[in-house]
Amino acid sequence: MCKEAGLTTHAYNIIGIPHETPAAILDTIKLNAAIGVDVTHVSIYQPYPGTRLAEVCQKEQLTGTPNLPLDFCSSSSLKLPGVTPSQVLMFRDYFRVLMRYFQLLRKLPDGPSRILLRSSEYVLSLKPIAVALNLVYPLLSFVYRRVATPKAAGPRTGKTLRRAGNESRRESLSSRGDRKQLLSEERMRR
Repeated sequence: MCKEAGLTTHAYNIIGIPHETPAAILDTIKLNAAIGVDVTHVSIYQPYPGTRLAEVCQKEQLTGTPNLPLDFCSSSSLKLPGVTPSQVLMFRDYFRVLMRYFQLLRKLPDGPSRILLRSSEYVLSLKPIAVALNLVYPLLSFVYRRVATPKAAGPRTGKTLRRAGNESRRESLSSRGDRKQLLSEERMRR
C-alpha cells in the first residue's frame, strides 16, 4: 500500500537482545525481506539502566561491561548464551545484503528456494562464518563505497544542494501530476 502511494518505507530493527539466537535474527531479516522495506536501520541492543530489559539482563547476569556505549551501533555489551558478539556484528553489518538475498530466494521456484534457505540458515548460524565475514567486511565496505557510490561532479555548497533538492522535488511533483502543489510552491518561492 505504501509503495502504491509513493511512500518510502523504513524499518528500525534491534538485534542482540537477551535470549536471541542466530535463527531469530535471521527471522527478523527475512521479515524485512518479505514486507519489502525500502530502508532498514539496524542497531545493537544495549541494556540501558532504568529499562525493564536492563533489569532482566542484570537479574540473569548477562551484562558484560559496566560502561555502555553512547550509540546503538557498537558491539553488544551482553554475554548472550545463544549468539556470540561476532555473530551480532556480522548480522548488523550484513543485514541489508542478507535481506536482498532472501528477497531473491523468494523469487526462485519453491524446491530450490527451500533448499537454499535451509542451507543458508545453517551456514549463517556457524560461529566461524561470522568471524570470517567480519574480517572481510571493512574491505568489502571500502570497495563498495569506491565502486558503487557515484562521485560528485564538483564541490557542493549548501546552495547547490538546496537547488538540487528543489529540482528533484519539482520533478517528483510534476511526475505525479500534482500541478496544483507545484504552482503553489513556485508562487511561494517568488
